[in-house]
Amino acid sequence: DLACDPSPWAKPPLLEDAAVLMAVRDLLAGGAKLNWSYGEPIASWRGVSVAGAPPRVVAIDLSGAGLNGRIPAELGTLRQLGWLRLNNNRLTGAIPPELSQLTNLRELALQGNALTSAMPPELQHLANLEELRLGGNRLSGAVPPELGRMGSLGALQLGGNAFTGCLPEALRRFSPNLHRTVGLPICDERARGDEAAGIDAVVHALTGLFEPAAPVETAASAHNLFLQVGLQTGVLGLLTAALLCASLIFSIRSRTGGEVAPVQRFVATCVVMVIVHNLFAVHLLQNSLSVGTYSWILMGMGVGVVGRSLNEEPA
Repeated sequence: DLACDPSPWAKPPLLEDAAVLMAVRDLLAGGAKLNWSYGEPIASWRGVSVAGAPPRVVAIDLSGAGLNGRIPAELGTLRQLGWLRLNNNRLTGAIPPELSQLTNLRELALQGNALTSAMPPELQHLANLEELRLGGNRLSGAVPPELGRMGSLGALQLGGNAFTGCLPEALRRFSPNLHRTVGLPICDERARGDEAAGIDAVVHALTGLFEPAAPVETAASAHNLFLQVGLQTGVLGLLTAALLCASLIFSIRSRTGGEVAPVQRFVATCVVMVIVHNLFAVHLLQNSLSVGTYSWILMGMGVGVVGRSLNEEPA
């Protein structure tokens, strides 16, 4: 029993733990008093429990001890620590992510303090943690969803903080009303997925006119070849082809001195109508009937413009 051992410092592992506690004593206590001293056996130190062979510090329980300092990161080096209870004090500052190195920790009780900043997601590495109590602080930011993947965690207390965002659905296994005590809505993964899908659908509707479609099996004919090209290049490619055809028509008109024979007008009209027809067919294959209808309207306006220009008398 180390409490009766006049020389506990003869145990090197325990000496290392004692050195850590002495180094963090003043930072942790703040203005409070702790009887941690090299002149006293470590087993008599307030809130410190020693066990094992070789003996190590396995628990620190300073609940309601009037501490008003900060949680030292160096506590993360007490590798055999299984219980850390610093609740109901006036501790400030952030929760050190170094506490995630306490792989044997089974209970972390920090509730009832004035801790700030975000909850470190590194706490998910505490594979043996069974109780995590952080309520009644001033923690902010999002609740790490990684907490829901801590298989050994059986008790979770988060209420009375200033968390933002939503509570991961996986955390409801600790309590059906956890979201009420935390003051956050439940993250609905399915709703967020549907919302994202809706946004994608709107974006596709706005940009799909210029995106290539998937290949479609077609028979070997001029019409189907046009459809295949349209489906591969998108409507933008077909519109480019239409502009090329229009340029060809005006080129013919300019070379004939502005006089366009009836046969040329007939051929030009047929070319435009074929383009309109095939554009409409491409839209049908792409399930875009409404866009195809607009194509008819726009191309009809184009036919009127071409017709008027062809019938104009040369100056």
